[in-house]
Amino acid sequence: MSAFDTYTDIDGLFKFNNISKRTRRHLSEVYMVLSFLVGSCAVGSFLNIAYGIGSRLTGLMGLFCILYIAFSQEKSMTRLAALIGFGLLEGMSIGPLINAAIQIDPSLILTAFVASLGIFVCFSVAALLSDQRAFMYLGAILGSLTTILMLFSLLYLFGVRSEFFFHVNLYLSLFVFMGYIIYDTQLIVYRSEHGARDVYVDALNLFIDLVAVFVRILIILMEKKEKKKD
Repeated sequence: MSAFDTYTDIDGLFKFNNISKRTRRHLSEVYMVLSFLVGSCAVGSFLNIAYGIGSRLTGLMGLFCILYIAFSQEKSMTRLAALIGFGLLEGMSIGPLINAAIQIDPSLILTAFVASLGIFVCFSVAALLSDQRAFMYLGAILGSLTTILMLFSLLYLFGVRSEFFFHVNLYLSLFVFMGYIIYDTQLIVYRSEHGARDVYVDALNLFIDLVAVFVRILIILMEKKEKKKD
């Protein structure tokens, strides 16, 4: 038997036998809500670019949406509306960045989205296929790296704005949020297996990870495109 024959059962690779049926059902709901969030984010970006909708208060309003979702437990239409509203507001927030990318090269948007989606899918599948809690240790590491990123942000606010710090912050934060995709996915599975299933909060966490990765990949692509033009 060849090595190829050993892996011909492709369907078997994605039979998440280590995950219960309830958790698999919960994950399907989470990813469905996540798709709605991505769609609302795209709409928000369009409204910002086409009609200039959005302001400096957009981020603050988005924070209120997050707090409402986090501190309310019921699975109500109001909570779902807050979630979709956050997606719209997040789209408006990144609208100026997307508009700047369009001015450089519109194809950068699709490239960044496909790359981000590919990373998200690969890292999510890796987390689901691995043993439960195999990546839970990442929480402490990611927390420490997030603290470092906050220090970089403080340095920026106090006037330390060198190109070196900018690129360190950019690439480090990209790898951090890639790590959060794995960590949050396993955390969702772990909590679900122990009876804690909140579709909206879980979808929100994954959405924040996905948008963060998309934004950073887009900035990197924009930089490279600008350097080629120069």
